[in-house]
Amino acid sequence: MKTALATALLLLGSWLAAQTTPAAPQPAPPKPPTAADFPNGFESNPYLVSGGDNPVLGLNVAHHHFFGETLGNFCYGLLFISRDSIRYEVILPEASKHDSFQYARADLVVSRPWKTMLGQHRNATELKFRNGGVYHLSLVRPGTLRNTPVAGDFGAGSEIQDAIQNFDQVVARLAPKPPPAPTPPAITLVEPAGAEESKPVEAGATLKVRGIATQPSGIALVTVNGQPATLKALSPQTSEFLLPALAVASGTSSVLVLATATDKAEAHLVFSVTRPE
Repeated sequence: MKTALATALLLLGSWLAAQTTPAAPQPAPPKPPTAADFPNGFESNPYLVSGGDNPVLGLNVAHHHFFGETLGNFCYGLLFISRDSIRYEVILPEASKHDSFQYARADLVVSRPWKTMLGQHRNATELKFRNGGVYHLSLVRPGTLRNTPVAGDFGAGSEIQDAIQNFDQVVARLAPKPPPAPTPPAITLVEPAGAEESKPVEAGATLKVRGIATQPSGIALVTVNGQPATLKALSPQTSEFLLPALAVASGTSSVLVLATATDKAEAHLVFSVTRPE
């Protein structure tokens, strides 16, 4: 009797403990991608997930579930391709998370259009890996992974093969283009008139240097042999510069006019000056 009572009390204590113990937190499901996640081309397929020395391409895909020759349902997710690996991460449905996979690129033995044993061509790519893993994937439009895609959301599977077989070319095509080099300022020398590097002009102890500098972003600074000239804005893009008394050494010397634009573009002009002994 005592043993039965002790067992009942033990079971009751266990049940009460189970009611008060908080459940373990469940991991949050993967967040469907948005344009903000991939600013370098989310609405394209593929798109560049990351660049640099180890670039990664992302594709929004449907994984075909099938039974024999009968096409079944799908799961949807992200296919990540790098120089070293191929990884598929299921986004939806939750019940298909076990279909996610990752392989080394070296283990990929087949990447080709999918043709079933009955000779039917599917709008998908067939991937086979060294350990026997076989997958059939089609593209889906990027935004549709927020909900379940429909038939009209499926695209050509050939893009998957292209991303795998021509990886570096696809990365180069999707990489952000560098901004164009800024336009160097244009410098026109007004005084001394006609001065050139190969045709020295004569001067006394000092020389007046005046001219015009122009550039689309505007002129921030003009120096003459390192001395800042006075700027007078003639327009948002154009300024007149003036150094009224540049010291001139005896003999022949060079004068360097350096113009710096607001966008940091630079240009220079050199002329020669002679001061008689």
